[in-house]
Amino acid sequence: MTAILFTLRAPIITLFGAEGVTRELIVLFCGPLALAFFFNGVIFVANAAFNNMGRPFRSTWINWGRHTIGTVPFVLAGGAMFGAAGVLIGQAVGGVIFAGIAAVMVRRMMDGEGGAPAPEKPFERQARLMSLLHRRR
Repeated sequence: MTAILFTLRAPIITLFGAEGVTRELIVLFCGPLALAFFFNGVIFVANAAFNNMGRPFRSTWINWGRHTIGTVPFVLAGGAMFGAAGVLIGQAVGGVIFAGIAAVMVRRMMDGEGGAPAPEKPFERQARLMSLLHRRR
């Protein structure tokens, strides 16, 4: 996708008749910032690992952190320093940081250093909860 965006950035600029700041933002987004989507992919893979290994709350915290702590301060700082381009850059920087955190957490979890071992049966906890609900009826 990065290569496609990079290749098509001139036609995209022409299609929208972009000039000035709009043109600069398209060049930035379709160029170096398109590479930052790799780090969103790292977060998606980490989410899948957390969810499939019985740690869904880790996935939740990574996503929550990325979209609050990993976005707001960086977007505000980037916007203050570089204007509209800084907003895009700030968002990308937050994604890179949280992708790194997620990758380390997944690696530790897979190495057995990330807390208690995952349940042996994939739906063991849910089965216990369902049995408790059925007993109450």
